[in-house]
Amino acid sequence: MLHQYLSEESFENLKQTIEDDIQQAKNDQARLRRELDELNMEMRRRELQDLARRVEMIADITCAVILVAQLILVIGH
Repeated sequence: MLHQYLSEESFENLKQTIEDDIQQAKNDQARLRRELDELNMEMRRRELQDLARRVEMIADITCAVILVAQLILVIGH
C-alpha cells in the first residue's frame, strides 16, 4: 500500500533503510547482552570475593574460640 505513494526507487530505498535499521538494532541488542553478561559476571565475582572474606573471618573466629577453650581446659586441670 505504501509503495503506491512512492516511486519504486524511493520504496526500495526506504525498505533497505528499514532492513539496515533492523540489523543495527539486532547488533546493538547482542552487544548490550554481552555487556550485561560481563556486568553480571563482575557482580558475581565481587559477591564470591565478599563471601570468601566472610568465610575466612568465621574460620579465624572459630580457631580462636577453639584455642581459648583448649587453653581453659589446660589451665583448669
